[in-house]
Amino acid sequence: MGERSSRPVLAAILFAVALVEVMIAVGGGIASDRGWSFLLNHFVVTNALIGGSLAVAGLPIAWQRSHNPIGWLLLAGGVCYAGSAAAFSLLAWGSYAGDERPLWRLIATWANLAWPWAIEGCVPMILLLFPTGHFLSRRWLWTVPVVALNAILFAATAVFPSDNLAADLGVRAYLVWPRFESFVWLGPVTDVLGDLVYGAAALSLILRYMRGDDRIRRQMLWLLLAVGVVFVTWTLPDLLGFQTPVTLFAIAFIPIAIMIAILRYQLLDIRLVVSRFALYLLLSAIVIAGYLGLITVLDRALGGERTEVESAIIVLVLAAIFNPLRVWLQRRVDRLFYGSRQDPARAMADVGSRLGEHPAGGTGLEAALSALCESLRVPAAAIVVKGNTLAKIGELSSEPYVAPLRRGTTEIGELLISPRTGERRLPKTDQRIVALLSDLLAIALQATQMADELVESRSDLITAREEERQSDCGEICMMASGRHSLA
Repeated sequence: MGERSSRPVLAAILFAVALVEVMIAVGGGIASDRGWSFLLNHFVVTNALIGGSLAVAGLPIAWQRSHNPIGWLLLAGGVCYAGSAAAFSLLAWGSYAGDERPLWRLIATWANLAWPWAIEGCVPMILLLFPTGHFLSRRWLWTVPVVALNAILFAATAVFPSDNLAADLGVRAYLVWPRFESFVWLGPVTDVLGDLVYGAAALSLILRYMRGDDRIRRQMLWLLLAVGVVFVTWTLPDLLGFQTPVTLFAIAFIPIAIMIAILRYQLLDIRLVVSRFALYLLLSAIVIAGYLGLITVLDRALGGERTEVESAIIVLVLAAIFNPLRVWLQRRVDRLFYGSRQDPARAMADVGSRLGEHPAGGTGLEAALSALCESLRVPAAAIVVKGNTLAKIGELSSEPYVAPLRRGTTEIGELLISPRTGERRLPKTDQRIVALLSDLLAIALQATQMADELVESRSDLITAREEERQSDCGEICMMASGRHSLA
């Protein structure tokens, strides 16, 4: 009990440390009179912003989910990132070139040493554990020593060389080792280890999404949205032909998205947000590529500069294909995130196409229920007749949605569907699709029952004939026995 009560206090202390570091970075940067450009190019601004966002995201997770290590890793990363920014801004304010005072050399050492642990230690571990705080399985424990080794080697490349971060201010930090620069092999090794670590993290996230339930997938989509924003922010300046460290500001969205995913993943319909983001991102890329392609074709075909009429024709062609392309893409993106919920005809076709499948030991309805679960993105469904479960996919919740299966006015069974994780009941749009699918399943159920009744009737007929044959044989034997006795 004492250990649990001390965890919120520790989380508050770590957050306070990171907050003080951010304030020192801001105050020291302003007092140094070095200018915005100098501080931005030396990552004081970005490290302070990213460190603050890591700490802001880590505090509520560590406070409310103290058993989840992601909150503590976010706080540790915030302390490291903000600590590097604070140390460098202090050096910019209070030190001078060639400063040998021990305090400033210690501060210079922390400026070099802090940030590598966040980027190569805390961040990959957060991605490997996201969102549950546990690895996918025990087989993923091999990543822990690899992440630790990579973080140590990467920190060494930031501390030991003479051309470190603090050296830009002319302050000689501790731990600088001139002979370290002869280890030219260390750079490629850290690159390979870094690629391995982040590749494993990416694979872990993909597998979690593929294997996870609706809640896990929504949490993953929050992270995907933040990564998409970062991708666009980083790619756009390259397309426009300029570079700026301001693009690093977008990284601050990732820890905030992680916090929302763990604590408030139902804040928005994240599937709608991500699907629309992906849709218009793809549309923009296709339109730009189409515009550049048409320009290239016209330049090669006609040569010279284009006239205003030719430019107008290009714009009209793109405008003509924009809406059909948008509709076509939107259907496919919605199907990726929502299944067939936006297309009842497609849902009925998917379920109907699986009715003919009859796995060994099944009733022939399991495949249709599996298609229903895939189409509606629900975790479980079952068909119940007179209290007996005839077919089932997944584990039903305590309060499933119940749809009657009717033929005419007669109810022949019930279709039970579990709401998605995080939902108390099935949305009305899904209920309308279920009403259509229940008619199809009712026909299949009636056909199954009729087939079972036919098999049972045939079995009864064969049994009756066998009993009749045996009875006839018995009478013949008795008559033969009587004649024999008379003789």
